[in-house]
Amino acid sequence: EHAMQLLASLMPQQPLYLQERQLVEAVRQEVDAAEAVDLHTHLFSVGHHGGQTMQYGIDALLTYHYLVSEFLATAHIDPEDFYRLPQREQSDLVWHGLFIKASPISEHCRGVLTTLAALGLREEVAARDLEAIRRWYAGQNPDMFNEKMMRLARLRYVVTSHDVFDAQETSSCLSPPAAAHRYRGMLALDKLFEGDWSAVCQVLTQVGEPRTLRGVAQLLGRCVAALQPMF
Repeated sequence: EHAMQLLASLMPQQPLYLQERQLVEAVRQEVDAAEAVDLHTHLFSVGHHGGQTMQYGIDALLTYHYLVSEFLATAHIDPEDFYRLPQREQSDLVWHGLFIKASPISEHCRGVLTTLAALGLREEVAARDLEAIRRWYAGQNPDMFNEKMMRLARLRYVVTSHDVFDAQETSSCLSPPAAAHRYRGMLALDKLFEGDWSAVCQVLTQVGEPRTLRGVAQLLGRCVAALQPMF
């Protein structure tokens, strides 16, 4: 008898008795069905900054900083020269260095392979066909792809970090786009707590607040009222 069918047949007030074989299956199914909440992420929705901050695709995966660090540890290229290259060329180098010349057995490499397998790209991976993977991504609708990835990862929602004192993010903290499904917001104060007063004062001037602690408090109050962050 299927474990979940047995569970469904029981009345809530009745005690739950499962045999060992049923218990293992029931626990496995409950764990597989459980949704997670990512409380600190730098993922942004499609509508954020006109879609410019939403990163997806194989080139974004391959140039994730952990993979880049792993590649540069053994590559015959200076980091400065690497970072001057366009993202696509960086991606080519990482793919060739970590997935073609070497066995992709590190946790970071296996994360890429697991993602591609979940997307149904096993044949493209087996053929080491990076261009075919790029073509597949190019054919995806960003909104639908975003929802698909959330479902595959079993994420109920993510909490995106918004750095108030990052000049590129300040405007989205004060005038955020419409709330996106599965996205919540939080305010990050890294530059403030790190004592980066140059960045803090630049933003205060940019938004017309005095370059004082009172100005900081007033700006944070405006951001909280506009963004309605979780924390």
